[in-house]
Amino acid sequence: EKLADSLIGDQFSRGLSGGEKRRVSIATELLMSPGIMFLDEPTTGLDSTNAAKVVDILSKLGSRHGVTVLLSIHQPRPDIFRLLDRILILSSVGSVVYSGPSVSAKGFFESLAYVPPRPRDVHVADFILDVVIKSSKETTSRVCRDFAVSDIFTLNENTIEMLAIEASSDAVVGNDDADDEERGNKTKGSGSACSSAKKCLAPMKVQIQQLLARLRKNATRHPFLIATHFIATLFTAIALGAIFYQCGRDTGGVQNRMGCCFFILLFLTLMSLSSLPVWREDDLLSRREILAGAYGVDGYFVSQIAFDVIVVRAIPPLFFSLATYFCVGLHLNFFSFVNFTFVCVLTNITASALCTCVSIATPSNASANVVGMLLLLVNVVCGGFLLNEEQPRAKAADGSGNRHILVKILTRLSFINHGFQSMMIGEFLDAGTFYFTPKLVESDPSKKSSPSSGGGDVRVPVSGKEVLDFFSFGSTRSEMRVHVVALASLACAYLAIAYFLLKFRVRY
Repeated sequence: EKLADSLIGDQFSRGLSGGEKRRVSIATELLMSPGIMFLDEPTTGLDSTNAAKVVDILSKLGSRHGVTVLLSIHQPRPDIFRLLDRILILSSVGSVVYSGPSVSAKGFFESLAYVPPRPRDVHVADFILDVVIKSSKETTSRVCRDFAVSDIFTLNENTIEMLAIEASSDAVVGNDDADDEERGNKTKGSGSACSSAKKCLAPMKVQIQQLLARLRKNATRHPFLIATHFIATLFTAIALGAIFYQCGRDTGGVQNRMGCCFFILLFLTLMSLSSLPVWREDDLLSRREILAGAYGVDGYFVSQIAFDVIVVRAIPPLFFSLATYFCVGLHLNFFSFVNFTFVCVLTNITASALCTCVSIATPSNASANVVGMLLLLVNVVCGGFLLNEEQPRAKAADGSGNRHILVKILTRLSFINHGFQSMMIGEFLDAGTFYFTPKLVESDPSKKSSPSSGGGDVRVPVSGKEVLDFFSFGSTRSEMRVHVVALASLACAYLAIAYFLLKFRVRY
């Protein structure tokens, strides 16, 4: 009771002792009322007192609650040995030296004439280990042969046969009862929430609430990752606003607007790589808890995605809308502002969903980083800024405007392309007049144009729609909506793939 409200502790903060942590781990397994428990050296690393407490708890589980406990243990002290109902001793080559009641082990080994007698001050557990470890291979093999013809071995065989017969008869009765119960449920018109063969899970709402509470606590205790996202995004938003401050409407201004928007999408895409280790680090724990019946795959997946989307993917992109958008002087239109904000958030979510798929599908963090980075780079290259959607001049000259079919497919599947296209349409469509300012090069440097001679920089006024057409972007509101829908569809598709991958991974 005094430790009920204590932190367990981890590599960052001090918490419970080794024995207390071991008891907590056993308690977590007991939450689902298992019929059988397997423990691999539960007393390793504990002092003798804590080791005895752990084994005493396990012994009471068997005697009071009917839980079958199988554990491996090395050199148990006398009080621990007395708590063991049955023991199995193996030789160095895996042969059975003894298997039976612990109280009968002393008589069996003392009945072997070729085994040295047990000293009075040596406990039977230590004596048995000395016989198995210190004896020669011939002696150990002889002990195995003698046990195979002993009364204890015969009793074991008879017990196994009786249990097999009981199990087969129980299976037949269980099938009849299941058929009766199924017929009863059909008659009543409503099925049971769970059967005796399958443990009940908490309602989905409770699962999600508890898992979200655990994620919130972990984030509160170790806020470095989330704080890094917020601080890095805020700093980048302010820096971009200062670098691209009040872009003009000439050629350079058009280029700066495109470059600023593309860099924002690139930054959000690369920041999504933080999703890669999250699923890998929780893989072992989540699979063990899901298989134990603590919660289901659905509840775990929804809680992880909801926490990641709300806290890490939806809030930080708002810094670009609140700081960068107005500092750069992007299109001051409510509809364009909402589209810019929505695309930033949705691009971040889509990139994170893709990284989630990679994290679940790959066997290690190293391979996840490589695969995830390659996929994101492909999306960046086909994002619409580095690679033009069409080549109008080449198409007009020789009709070779269409690129290779693979490049076109990758372009259509690039979430950055859809986000960038939508962002560009919102930025330039109905945004007033822009000016293309080509720099003319005179063949004779002495004949440069000057304002006094009536020359000067050439300014070609163009509309925002003409800018979009010149760079091969869409130029209608409907096309902008199509790109937004495509971006949302990719996000949903990646999440669906991640869900089925998680289902498959947990099952196999």
